[in-house]
Amino acid sequence: RPAGVKAVEFFYYTAGSGGIGATVLGATFLLLTQPALVLDAPDARRVFRPALSDPRRVSFGKFIEKGRAVYTGVLDLPELHSVAAWLRPAERAAARFATAPEFYTLGMREMGRVGFVRRWLAVPRNAMAFARLSMPFVRWTDGMSGARTAI
Repeated sequence: RPAGVKAVEFFYYTAGSGGIGATVLGATFLLLTQPALVLDAPDARRVFRPALSDPRRVSFGKFIEKGRAVYTGVLDLPELHSVAAWLRPAERAAARFATAPEFYTLGMREMGRVGFVRRWLAVPRNAMAFARLSMPFVRWTDGMSGARTAI
């Protein structure tokens, strides 16, 4: 294990469809229903926060939003669990996600917070059905925000 690691953070960005299909969107809807693991300093304790909470603005470089920082929130991605276990005693670790247009991120955050919506989306069949239903609208926004991804 590497010594002296203070923080590990993953940042993911998808604009519009990001060139992806309903399967990845459905998986994202499922993740909205799960609390997100965050290692919190100073004692690297494992904390679970609501999906897409703990906002932070992050710049993904000049090709994404012309270099402007975008709103990101924590998401419970599996790679974080592996890295958090392997890199202990890292003081901080989190996986963050953003979409464009930005109102998608804020809307998705609220979907994960509303009890009956969260419970409905937690059923994989429902999450996939909603993703398929959403794809025409998501692809329509590709014209506004582009179909880009960034890590």
